[in-house]
Amino acid sequence: MHQQKIPYEKSHRLPKEYYRGKILVSFTACMVNRTPFWINSERFAALTDFLRESFEVFQVRPLAYCVMPDHIHIVAQGISQDSDLWRAMVRFKQRSSFWLHQNYSSARWQKDFHDRIIRDNNELTQ
Repeated sequence: MHQQKIPYEKSHRLPKEYYRGKILVSFTACMVNRTPFWINSERFAALTDFLRESFEVFQVRPLAYCVMPDHIHIVAQGISQDSDLWRAMVRFKQRSSFWLHQNYSSARWQKDFHDRIIRDNNELTQ
């Protein structure tokens, strides 16, 4: 009998404590199958409301974001030593996912998101 292998997921993240404090992080979150979804003002407004609310809870300032039809890029900064950028991004995806499920059940975020801690302002221009 052939046993099916379960895929192993390797965590790409640093320890969660690296995402706390007055740091700068770049995030990218994509829709499943890169489905173009964020294509009208109602959806855009809902997404940006979730972003602002979720980041405010964890004392994170979204410095810039770019909403594309099938993904979002966010550059955010912790505004205090208690800021938690990882938890802010997780909350944003959870709240927007719940809204998607209730209003557009076929639209979903991909699992997880890509992130990069920006250690030097020169990285912003690359």
